[in-house]
Amino acid sequence: MMGDDLEVDILGAQNFGMDQLYFNPEALPHNEQPSYEIRQLKEIVRLLL
Repeated sequence: MMGDDLEVDILGAQNFGMDQLYFNPEALPHNEQPSYEIRQLKEIVRLLL
């Protein structure tokens, strides 16, 4: 699951047992531990290689 809403997208996916990719372009601080976190969409490419 990829999303930019930490509570809805990321925590929802964690509760379902899915890996999560948190899109956080402003590098907002948080205490969660998503599977992956990126600041720019182009970073997805390195995750797929």
